[in-house]
Amino acid sequence: MTKETTRCQICEKEVKPSSLNACRSCGKKFCPECKSESTDQKYCRDCVGMSGVVTHK
Repeated sequence: MTKETTRCQICEKEVKPSSLNACRSCGKKFCPECKSESTDQKYCRDCVGMSGVVTHK
């Protein structure tokens, strides 16, 4: 049996695909460790700064 894993696009850590969320701003898939605490898993930590959510166009 093979383990199915995928990489977090923020920290490159191997995780189960079911544990990844997609950022609403940049679309990257991120693990629970890379979520923004202030946005309840809607945005990755790379898109949230001191001034709030940074949107990518």
